[in-house]
Amino acid sequence: MSQEFLRFAGVGLLNTVAGYVLYLLLLRFLPYTVSFSLTYAAGIGISYALHSRFVFRRALEWNKALRYPAVYGIQYVLGVLLLWAAVELLAVDPRIAALMAVALTVSVVFLMSRRVILGGPMTRTATGGPSSARYP
Repeated sequence: MSQEFLRFAGVGLLNTVAGYVLYLLLLRFLPYTVSFSLTYAAGIGISYALHSRFVFRRALEWNKALRYPAVYGIQYVLGVLLLWAAVELLAVDPRIAALMAVALTVSVVFLMSRRVILGGPMTRTATGGPSSARYP
């Protein structure tokens, strides 16, 4: 799982940097909550594809792709709450608060992503043993 987490972190870092740049651009025209929401929505599809193919080495599947947004729905709610608390209660700059919200929710997203894409902490074969099947 440690190699998966390292790949997850790399993909997440790339996705976060791209999303942060988009967030900063949108902040010039929109309120921080709208900017955060639009950026967040744009990253979900890219995230599923990159996590499936490069992190967990699985083929893309429609049934998992349709469930995957739930992972980010949970992170979104946590992220907006953290963003709001940082900006409104702690007077943190919205440009920094968004990074804090992502950093504080990353391990939750890893575990939930792994569960959706792999089907649980460990996939079992029909005989009950662990499966080592991976997407090449």
